[in-house]
Amino acid sequence: MKNNTINQSISVTLAPSYYYNWVISNHVLVSSGIAVGAGFNDVDGDFSGVIESTINLKLGYNSDSFFTFVNLNYSNFVQDNNNPVRFNENIATFRVTAGYRFDPPKKVKELYDQGTKAIGL
Repeated sequence: MKNNTINQSISVTLAPSYYYNWVISNHVLVSSGIAVGAGFNDVDGDFSGVIESTINLKLGYNSDSFFTFVNLNYSNFVQDNNNPVRFNENIATFRVTAGYRFDPPKKVKELYDQGTKAIGL
């Protein structure tokens, strides 16, 4: 029998992170990072502490009009074992992204150029 109970869940973590970018050439970039933090999980008023750790690895190619990257991300959450409702503690994602950059409209480019000139870029 299917349980149709609806729970209200809020999860909040603060995880300071460090990322390092290694530019291999004018167009190729490797990036990696790590984050460690803590927070809380609230499911229908039941609070529990959460500790988070995340690692990230990205390999990308970038040119003036085309970009692509592969991103691997792994997050682990450690919760209080006494909490009656728990979420997935290990989350791994793999993403492949590709895109094309179109030239902006002339008015947008003019505004952008004025803004960068005004702030000294």
